[in-house]
Amino acid sequence: MFNSTQIRRHLTQLLLTLVCFGGHAIAASYQGDVYSESVYTGDRSLFSTSTRARLDTKMGANFSPFLVLGEETQSLANTAFDFDSSSHGYGGGGVRFLLGNLTLSTEARYRLYLRPRPELAKYQPTVDFRGLVTYGTQFEFNPLFDLNSGLGVIPFIELYMECVFTSADSNNLIGAGFARLGLRHPFNNNLHLDLFWEPFLNFDTIGHFYDNHVDSRLTLRVQQGVGPITFGLSLSHAVTRYLGSDATMRGAPASLTTGLRGMFVMGAAL
Repeated sequence: MFNSTQIRRHLTQLLLTLVCFGGHAIAASYQGDVYSESVYTGDRSLFSTSTRARLDTKMGANFSPFLVLGEETQSLANTAFDFDSSSHGYGGGGVRFLLGNLTLSTEARYRLYLRPRPELAKYQPTVDFRGLVTYGTQFEFNPLFDLNSGLGVIPFIELYMECVFTSADSNNLIGAGFARLGLRHPFNNNLHLDLFWEPFLNFDTIGHFYDNHVDSRLTLRVQQGVGPITFGLSLSHAVTRYLGSDATMRGAPASLTTGLRGMFVMGAAL
């Protein structure tokens, strides 16, 4: 873990770096994005939210320093606003490298917990140094049946993987990936309905039961675009296999579970 001297040094370096980037503002271009998701996980009866607002200062084709604000919350579904001790807001900054469909980023976040508890101070670190690698792509194929007939569908594949390092979780390394294989029915240019099957893998290096599982999900999703904003609503039936011996941990679900999973997503590029 980092001591207070190291934390101050890293934050000072980050601040000076961002100031230097700001000095190039005339030669740089700004862009912002907002992302928010709310998820209900039926097999654990959990409700979670994640919201992030990011402002990039684009410098060149592949390099972007950024500032970020956000929140991450979690609660039992029947007490949606009784947040657990991990729920927090955060602010910070970092840099991103964009290499086609591959993104590399590093950042420092300062956390403010919604329910601070002195006796849990070691589990509520206020500074989180993070590294992230993501890859995502999608493919659409020739339509099945005539789209103008109202019965046409477009086969598609979506692929995504990520790996994140977080110092706030005892220097944990968390990986996730999925492949979505489905059919898309477009109602117009901005509204479509998707049906897809999604194998999903999640793992980490510490062994948290909630970060180590394999899912099979059948999902119905509707997406609507309104200008620069996209809304998505999905409902899945998920079969989840929790890995390792953590299924016997207090509060952990059975090693094999089934349940509904609902998600609402909003994203915007500004």
